[in-house]
Amino acid sequence: MARPKEYDNKIRLTLSTDYQIRERLRIVSIRSDKNVNQLINEGIDLVFDEYEKQGIYSDLHPHTSTKERHDMIQSDGQERKTAVITITNNKGGVAKTTTCASLAVVASKKKKRVLVIDLDIQMNTSDLMGYPIGSTEPNVANYLETFFDAQMGTVDIKNYILPTRYKNVDVMISSPKMQVNFEQTLQTVSSNRGDLVGRMIKNIKKLGLYDYVFIDTQPSMGIIVTSTYKESDWLIIPTEPEKYGIEGSVKVCNFVNTRIMDELPVAKIAGIVFVKTDERTALAKAIPAFRQQLEEMGAHCFQTTIPHSADVPKARMNGCAVTDLYPLSKPSLKYIELFKELEEVVQNG
Repeated sequence: MARPKEYDNKIRLTLSTDYQIRERLRIVSIRSDKNVNQLINEGIDLVFDEYEKQGIYSDLHPHTSTKERHDMIQSDGQERKTAVITITNNKGGVAKTTTCASLAVVASKKKKRVLVIDLDIQMNTSDLMGYPIGSTEPNVANYLETFFDAQMGTVDIKNYILPTRYKNVDVMISSPKMQVNFEQTLQTVSSNRGDLVGRMIKNIKKLGLYDYVFIDTQPSMGIIVTSTYKESDWLIIPTEPEKYGIEGSVKVCNFVNTRIMDELPVAKIAGIVFVKTDERTALAKAIPAFRQQLEEMGAHCFQTTIPHSADVPKARMNGCAVTDLYPLSKPSLKYIELFKELEEVVQNG
């Protein structure tokens, strides 16, 4: 399904109506001095209001003012202990974005307050949160840059947090320019190079607004990604049950183990989760052997596996998390199980 073209920050839709509706619109238009477009917009607004009351739709404000953003993310009076969870693997295409967005939606449906942070310049997670490439809203790169201007990072981080289409889920979106901007700002200082993302995470925790922060990362072990390892509480490593996915997972595990040996701060590995599994294949049957290999390195593996399903790409095409658009699909039900496992890991420390 192709994304509709945008015109002046609005979406142009083509509506098909039957004869009776056209006649009703014509009559009301004449008697009310309103044009047909106004009447259609009013009708659509009423429909969305009704869906919002039923909990089917949550209004998204794609272009929000600073005051609106602050109003939307005000504390509800609870001081939350925030668990920061980074979704990572050195290999691409292992469902990091799907896992990040899916777990965020599942957590929100469990009445948890969630922040999603997109650190991947492809902006796939931002898109699933309602902000596709080209969004002009404040982003992570903008916030990191504040550490090198006259204000030295004292700008309120809430200026860079945006509402999403999902109830109880906020987002800090990425930018295609993030990597370049990040490297340029690093050249302006000689120390604390790896602390930028860490400071951002610390400032989010200080807010006390979120139960969970889920961070989506690039498929690399660059400074942006490894910075999240140092300040996050937990890592989730999605991997396909095949050679390169396992190798990518091992690289993450080795980095964590080295930090532990050097007595340096680093996140714990919450677990490795096997994704895109198909019970009919030999690779899926090799999962027990892969689990043993990884657990011998001290890396916990989740029991839940996420099956391959056409519902995942269909949800992406619609710009939605699969757990939101297809809540009863096999992957969605498995992500619910995975979140239960994750909660146990976090609660047990």
